Amino acid sequence: MKPLLTILLAFCTGVAFAKAKPCEWYKFENNDGVTVLAYSIPADLVHKGYTCIAKDGEIVKQVARELTPEEVEKRDRETERKKSEEAAGVARARKDQELTKLYASPRDVEEARDRKVLSIETTIATTKSNIERLKLQKQRLEQQAADREREGLAPSADILGNLQTLGTQIGDKEREVAARKTEKQQVIDQFQLDLERLKLLYGLPPSEAPKANTPAGVVTKSEPPLVGVTAKTDAPN
Repeated sequence: MKPLLTILLAFCTGVAFAKAKPCEWYKFENNDGVTVLAYSIPADLVHKGYTCIAKDGEIVKQVARELTPEEVEKRDRETERKKSEEAAGVARARKDQELTKLYASPRDVEEARDRKVLSIETTIATTKSNIERLKLQKQRLEQQAADREREGLAPSADILGNLQTLGTQIGDKEREVAARKTEKQQVIDQFQLDLERLKLLYGLPPSEAPKANTPAGVVTKSEPPLVGVTAKTDAPN
């Protein structure tokens, strides 16, 4: 068995060496742009690329030219672009899967939107009511200060301190209302994107563009009222 195994190993090794043909000639382009076939290639021309040819004329190896800095930069940009597109595609597929799991129909998206918008509008109304209450308190204190001035007395430190506190609270609440209004519009916009995407996934026609002077997310008279939202447009906030 040993001699036979030795013969087989020697045969396989011989085949491997037979396939690895040495390079007899080099075909390359010189500095004048002329294609040259020679037994060697100058070191300063290797960067242009070359072809390695065996004695029997078989091409053993082809080496591409080196890329210029501009080409390297372009290649890297293209690679990054493809990676970004692939990542965006994966994220889009994941988002689509989440949408179809979360909503069985576009109507579910609309109802979820209306519940969220109604919650924000309720918070805005409550905050506005608090603002009016604080303003009334501030007006009473201002009246007290004015009464003291008519009596020739300066406003007390308590009145001045409370006025300052109330002014700060009113400003904070007004900024909160503005932030909630921004949040409301962002919610409407995001739900609209989800709605249109879900319609696309279910093969349904896209929504019609809103009519002039009709805010997004508000039901028109031609449509039935959505759950949790009245058919009338909201009063200005």
